[in-house]
Amino acid sequence: GLLAQGLHGLPQEPAGALALWLGALRSPGALLTATQQWAAHKRGWPLEHLVLQVRFASQCPAATAHRPPADDEEHAFTTTGMVLEGGLVTAQQKLSLHPPSSGPNPLPALCFSWRHAAPANGPSATTSPAENAVRLPIYIDATRQSILTTVVMPTEGTALEAAWAQAGAAMMIWTPENQRQTVATPKSK
Repeated sequence: GLLAQGLHGLPQEPAGALALWLGALRSPGALLTATQQWAAHKRGWPLEHLVLQVRFASQCPAATAHRPPADDEEHAFTTTGMVLEGGLVTAQQKLSLHPPSSGPNPLPALCFSWRHAAPANGPSATTSPAENAVRLPIYIDATRQSILTTVVMPTEGTALEAAWAQAGAAMMIWTPENQRQTVATPKSK
């Protein structure tokens, strides 16, 4: 569509060169859909074979003049301003269960990219997360009325996914605390 065509006009920055605050977008789901369509078109893969991969931005190395981007980095974008309820981020860049009564915890910048997964009738990375990982919902805001997507994130320890669900763990792209952020800010060097 038109949004996907509009992505061709974006600067071809390496992953992490520009940080986008999803909470400032009127329709963040449209951005995910457009980037999925763009990645599928550029790689010649069917849409249903693409899986959203979210990593901490520090684990998504930027391309440089000496190192071109890897396949999954070519169409990556970095987001800021997200929070995690029911957990926190450890120094090792993994999620750890944390009482939700402590309120939302800010997340470091995250790198969103699309990767190829096996077809639905074969083994798939989308069926269940690996050990030391959890599938978390990403909601638009703390009301949890609108879900954007679900993502698999690395965890510290082997807490079962049910424990994360019981803790009410989820990510949010918008909170009243981060509403004053700008839509896109250059990453400081």
